[in-house]
Amino acid sequence: MQHQTIQKHAPWQNGRIERLFGTLKPLLRQLVIPSGGALQNALDEFRVFYNHVRPHQNLHRLKPIEHFAGLRPKDIRPMPIKEVTPVQALAGLRRGYWIRK
Repeated sequence: MQHQTIQKHAPWQNGRIERLFGTLKPLLRQLVIPSGGALQNALDEFRVFYNHVRPHQNLHRLKPIEHFAGLRPKDIRPMPIKEVTPVQALAGLRRGYWIRK
């Protein structure tokens, strides 16, 4: 991980983090979070869902973890599916499938 700085009022310079917060903030507004521990649990659930479950349109339907590991769509498609697990996060606000190949 490396610290990056951008110019003030220039969110397009760090689109990856802006996309993350643009997805996270509306979800957090829908939850009742009674404590700091509950907030940390919600953030941990979101992180796993965002990086390991949710395919991203701009990454050619790859999950961020696959993309940043250097995989390409043609690397993923021919792999046989070993396991499919339904996943939900943030009290059911996000649902998807964890597909292990």
